[in-house]
Amino acid sequence: MYNGAQDTILHGGDLNGDGTIMGSIVVPWPGQLNEYFVFVAKSGGYPDYDPQGHYHHVDMGWNGGAGICVDKGVVLRDSVSTLVTAVPHANGTDYWAIFHEWGSNKFLSYLVNSAGVDSMPVESEAGEV
Repeated sequence: MYNGAQDTILHGGDLNGDGTIMGSIVVPWPGQLNEYFVFVAKSGGYPDYDPQGHYHHVDMGWNGGAGICVDKGVVLRDSVSTLVTAVPHANGTDYWAIFHEWGSNKFLSYLVNSAGVDSMPVESEAGEV
């Protein structure tokens, strides 16, 4: 992960993302200036397919904007597809980070609010498997 000067932020290497176009997304931490969560849908490699949905906590205000990855690779769920997205919460402050469970019709929505990331998702089923 890089800062505005194109330097790798402290502890920002090897964040286990996927090469797909929607393999990661950045969500601001509500109420925390310059702090973000980077949600990543990590695909598993051959021969052991082990996809994971996880996040990294990043503070871009550290050291005058050089940035630091405070928490790295916090696993939320095993067996997710390589897609992740986020949408604003209806309250206009918080966010939902959304993963799709691998091999099912479940969507896993994680609340991001001023307390951080809620590790218990709201599970919704839609469509066919």
